[in-house]
Amino acid sequence: MNPATVTPLSRVHLEYSLETEDTVLESVLGSQNFWLPMGQGRLHPALEKLLLGLRAGDSFEHWLDPSLTFGARNEDLRFQIHQNKISRLLPDWKIGMSFEAPGPDGKPKLFRILSSDGTRVEVDGNHPFAGVDLLFRGRVIAVESL
Repeated sequence: MNPATVTPLSRVHLEYSLETEDTVLESVLGSQNFWLPMGQGRLHPALEKLLLGLRAGDSFEHWLDPSLTFGARNEDLRFQIHQNKISRLLPDWKIGMSFEAPGPDGKPKLFRILSSDGTRVEVDGNHPFAGVDLLFRGRVIAVESL
């Protein structure tokens, strides 16, 4: 009997990690019983496509372009504001702190405080891994047809 192949109508038991060259961002080990129903939007369609055709026991390793993960860096989301202004908005602000504020499109966006020179505070609305290639690697443990 041939093992089932991952198709758009499968449920796949995976172990995987998503990492940069030096940081593991997410890791799901096989013992954690992670089952992924294909085609239901739980995984980016491009990542699902990488799994198609694999069978139980197959390993995979793919470097992902930022367009498939956290997007390209947008330098318009990195800027400086006067320290007095941020102190009025966030009296207990600290470097490394995140806060929500309207982005360039007026929608709420998460910003991080990067640094301060005592007068101006540098903030960044990019995800910390925007513009970074990520490694998606793992192993198919089992495949079920739906």
